[in-house]
Amino acid sequence: MKYRVAGLVAAACLAVAGLSLGASKIELRDGTVVVGEIRKIGNSYQIVKSDGSRMFLPVSEVLSIDGHAVAAPATAPTEASKSPAGQNANAGDVTASAFKVTKSKADKTDAPIVAVQLWDAFIEKYPNSPFIDDAKKEREGWDKLYKDKAERVNGKWVGGQELKDLKKKCDDLFREAVDQTQEVGVRGEPGMRKLEEVIKLYPKHFGANFEMGFYNLVKATRTQQGSAVSLSKALTALERTSDIAPTVPEVWCNLAIGYNFTKQYQKSIECAYKAVQMRDEKKFVEVLANAIYRAPQAIVNVNPKIREINELAQILFRKYGVGGAGGEWFYYRPTPGASSEDVPDGEGKRPPGVQWTGSGFFVTNDGYLITNHHVAASDAHKAVPEGITWRIRLDDGTELPAELVQMDEKADIAVMKVKTDKPTPFLKIAEDNPEQGSEAMVLGYPATFSDAPSLQISKGTVKSVHSDEEYHVWFDLNTTHGNSGGPIIDRDGRCIGILTAGGKVYDMMYVFGVGPNQIENFMKEMGDKAPKVQYEKPITTADGVFLDSLKLTRECRGATVYVMAISGAGDIKSGGAPGGGDAPSAPSDPGGGGGGGGKGPGK
Repeated sequence: MKYRVAGLVAAACLAVAGLSLGASKIELRDGTVVVGEIRKIGNSYQIVKSDGSRMFLPVSEVLSIDGHAVAAPATAPTEASKSPAGQNANAGDVTASAFKVTKSKADKTDAPIVAVQLWDAFIEKYPNSPFIDDAKKEREGWDKLYKDKAERVNGKWVGGQELKDLKKKCDDLFREAVDQTQEVGVRGEPGMRKLEEVIKLYPKHFGANFEMGFYNLVKATRTQQGSAVSLSKALTALERTSDIAPTVPEVWCNLAIGYNFTKQYQKSIECAYKAVQMRDEKKFVEVLANAIYRAPQAIVNVNPKIREINELAQILFRKYGVGGAGGEWFYYRPTPGASSEDVPDGEGKRPPGVQWTGSGFFVTNDGYLITNHHVAASDAHKAVPEGITWRIRLDDGTELPAELVQMDEKADIAVMKVKTDKPTPFLKIAEDNPEQGSEAMVLGYPATFSDAPSLQISKGTVKSVHSDEEYHVWFDLNTTHGNSGGPIIDRDGRCIGILTAGGKVYDMMYVFGVGPNQIENFMKEMGDKAPKVQYEKPITTADGVFLDSLKLTRECRGATVYVMAISGAGDIKSGGAPGGGDAPSAPSDPGGGGGGGGKGPGK
C-alpha cells in the first residue's frame, strides 16, 4: 500500500470504526486534494492521513474519491447556485467548479497558448456545460492574444504592432548602451542607465539583463571595486536572465563564477555542471573545473550531489585535459546562433508555454497521426514530463489539441489523435522498407529562426537499409531541429520512414529514419488501440522514373503537421477558486460562480 496510517492509535480507531476503504485520493470541491484512508460516517467522511492525523469532512465538500464523482446531497438551490441554463444546482456543480479552476489557471498564465489549450480542454470535456458559452468567449479572447503573440509586460497584455514597437525601441536603446565587440561592452554609466531603462520598459529583454549582469560580474571579480555591491547586482541580473532564457549555457557559467565569489559553492558547481550538460565544450568544462577545485573539499567530498557531479566531471577533465586548482576564470557571452535545444531532462526548464516542437503526419482520415517518441516526450527513452500537453498546427494554420495514444519503447515512434469534424488528409505507409538508392523527400517544420514556422522540404536518397539496427533506414538528406517526426516519402507519395535523428561520421552526414516495418510492428503491438493504417505496394515499378517534388509537396503537405509540446495546461479538474491576474475578456456572470472578474487586455 502506498500510503499507510502511522501509529497504533490511528489503526485502532479504524478497526473500531469499521471497514476501511483503504488509502484513497480525495478531491474536494475547493480544489484541495487529500490522500488517506477514508470511511463514511453519516453525512461526513473521516479521513486518516499517513501521519496519523484525522479530519472530518461533510459529504457536500467532497467532489470525488479515486476519480469517482461523489454526488452532492440534495439541497434547496439558492440563487447563487442556479446555473444560467436554468438547470438545478447539482447538475451544474461539477462544471461550475471546473470552470473556476480553468479560469484561475488561464488568468495566471504568462503564455496565451497555455490558456487556449486549457479552454480547449474544458470545451471538449464539458460540451453540455451551462458555462459553455462563457468558456468559448474566454477562449476567443485568449486566442486573439495568442495570434497577436502577446506578452504580459509590467502586468499588461501587449501584442501585435504595439509589442513590435516596444521591442524595437528597447533594441535601439540596447544597441546604444552596449558595444558587443568589447569584452565589457556596456558604455559606462550612460550605458548602464539605458540598460535600466530597457529593463523598466520590457523586463524580459534578454540582452539588457545579461549585459547588466556580465558588466557587474567582471567589475566585481576582476577589479575588486565595490565587489560586494557589484556582485549582488550581477547575481540578481544573471538570475533574472536564467529565468528569461534557461537554456543558454553561458548564463549558467557566469552564474557559477558569481556564486563562487560569494562562497555559494554548491550553487556554483551545479550551475557550471548544468552548462556542461547543455553543451559539452572545453570552455564550459574549464569553468566546471574551477568551480569544483575552488570549493572547500568538505563540500566536494561529503555532499552526495556534489560528489556525484565531481565523479562525472573527472571524465570530462581527462577528455579535455583540464583541471587542477588555480585556473583562471573565463567569462562568456552567448554564442550567436548556438543551439540550446538539447536540454538535459530536469535541467533548464523553460517557463510555461511551448517547451519544444517537432513534426508529424496523419495516417488516417479520422485524425490519427504519427510522430517521434522524442517529439512527444522530449526523450526517446523516457516518459512524458509531468504537465505536458500537445497541440498541432495544420498546413492551413488551424490548430487543434492532440492526445497521446501510445509510444513505442523499441523504436522512436508515438501515435497521437486529434478530434476534428473534417476528414484529415493522410499518408499511406509503404508495405516494406525501401530499396537502397531510391529517391526520397522529407516534409516537416525545421527550425528556421522564424516566429511562424512553415513547411519545408528536402530531397535526397536512401543511403542504406539496416533491419537489425535501431533505425532501419539511413538517408542522405538535409535536416535540423524541428524536422523530427516528419514523413519521408518516395516517388509514389508513400511514407518510407519517419525522420528521427541525424549524425556525422567523419565527414559524412547521416539521417536516420524509423522504417515502414518498424511502424507496422508497433501497430501490431498496439492491438485494438492501433489506428487503421493503410499499407501500400509500390505503384511505380519501372526504373528511371524520378521523384516529382512539386507534385508530391502539393499532395502530401496537408497530411504533415507541426507539433508543439506545451507545459502549464495539464488536465482540467474540478474544484478551486478563481485566481488573480489579467484575463483576456470579462464574460458575463454565469450565475454559478464560474465567471466574471479580471481585466481586459491592455487595461
